[in-house]
Amino acid sequence: IGDEAGRLAASAEAELLELHEHVRREVVVEDRHVHVGGAEAGLAPQLAPDDAHLGDADVVAVVGGHHELVAADSMSLTVGAVAGAIGGALGAVSTRYIGDAGLVVVAAAHLSSAFAYYVVGANLGGGRDHQRAHWRTVVRHLFGPKSRYAILATSGHRLLSGCLFASVVLMSERIAGGTPLSYAGAMASTGLGSFLGNTSAEWANERLTRRFLTCLVFGLTSAVTVALVIFNNPYMYLAGLLVITFFFQNLRVCSDATVQSNAVRGGGGREFAFYDVSYNLSYLVGILVGLSQIGRAHV
Repeated sequence: IGDEAGRLAASAEAELLELHEHVRREVVVEDRHVHVGGAEAGLAPQLAPDDAHLGDADVVAVVGGHHELVAADSMSLTVGAVAGAIGGALGAVSTRYIGDAGLVVVAAAHLSSAFAYYVVGANLGGGRDHQRAHWRTVVRHLFGPKSRYAILATSGHRLLSGCLFASVVLMSERIAGGTPLSYAGAMASTGLGSFLGNTSAEWANERLTRRFLTCLVFGLTSAVTVALVIFNNPYMYLAGLLVITFFFQNLRVCSDATVQSNAVRGGGGREFAFYDVSYNLSYLVGILVGLSQIGRAHV
């Protein structure tokens, strides 16, 4: 019995020593992950106290990297498109059955949303609880190579898309006889194209470099436009508008991430606002250019 008890005691001691060594190694690995790794979960304790009020350009630090930033932008735009479609459908139904009273429902919904966000306990960012970057620093980052490339590429494509949108509306009048259906068809094409582009942008970002993606988008847009001129069919114009909007949205989501990830801390809002105004204003100019051709030429 004594010999057996000795063997059991020795075995138990060896197992305890092995367990202690295993726990020690786990603690060392975890400590290195928190204080040295910093790229994944270990970064959270360092960011939480000081960066709870991150701006547009600093979202990349929260989501983990450029890839995750594209995925977050894509998801946000997709959810927004779905919500807009649902809201449009509800608005049409409410207008049909309750008339102008539907606007009262909309006002009440906005008021309840304001209250819901007011009671949120988390710090949602904004305000003056962060250090603002100087304007010269913001401009220097804004016109850096990557941001400048993204802004010019997105704005240029949006300008041409505006011209095409105006042309499609004018061409669609052949189908609808000048009724609002021509505009509704063009809007439906752009809406569906944007939705599909939002869902595929992450896939494109994973597999294509930014330079290749930009060249591909402009090249395919040119090919589709030439095909529209050759066939000169109003239905083809609507389909072409859908496809070109799909191309643009892939480019736009990736450009969003580029501008955000390269913005200076404390100036991300101003940089992204300039980028947003740039490509939306380009779209408006493109529409005006397209509409200016009424009665002059059939392009």
